Amino acid sequence: MLEQDAVKRGMDIEKLKAEQRKLAKLVVAKDSINFDTVKFIAGISTFIDEKSKSIIVGIVVTDENLEVVEQRFVKKRLNFPYITGFRSYRELKAIVECYNKLEVRPDVIFIKASGILHPRGLGLASHLGLAVDNSVIGITNSPLCGDLKNDKVYLKGKIKARLLSLKQGSKPVVVSVGHNISLNTAVALTKKFTVKPNKLPKPLALANKYVKKVAREFSTREKVIET
Repeated sequence: MLEQDAVKRGMDIEKLKAEQRKLAKLVVAKDSINFDTVKFIAGISTFIDEKSKSIIVGIVVTDENLEVVEQRFVKKRLNFPYITGFRSYRELKAIVECYNKLEVRPDVIFIKASGILHPRGLGLASHLGLAVDNSVIGITNSPLCGDLKNDKVYLKGKIKARLLSLKQGSKPVVVSVGHNISLNTAVALTKKFTVKPNKLPKPLALANKYVKKVAREFSTREKVIET
């Protein structure tokens, strides 16, 4: 959905932009803990069901050996359209609700979303970090904005993300700071927790698989109800 369409529908986009700029000032792009001692890692994935206009959030938590210790999901109705740069207003509430179900609090979170590499410095990964007060790493397939030079993505003259090739024959992913972590550490942890044949950190790959499984189960259940 374009911003112009959102304005026509009575949405105050400028107010949301102002809120993003304000919150972006609270994002911390440095290490908040000693990440050498990380014990639990989470991957968060979302699935949008266009038919039912709902979102399914899946969270998988692993230990340092990448063995699953917990997984949770929620399904919620969507009440905000998709607008580039405002994804958190569409998905964050459901993600936080799912996160709050966890019994094991992760030391770091991977999510398929932009972090500070965002026009106003507050992608979903950063907004999430502030909302749950945890360390978050954003992983995307391509830069939301900025200028690419070699393996670095610049925005307003500053390095905001790095490109990483994690699987031979696959396109590189973009790693950006979400919150409470430095870019160097975000890159190091992304490499550390990515294992073959995945092109993503294993907790995130597991979350992708889990949320798709949940979505299939809902789809099957709904088909049975319809018949």
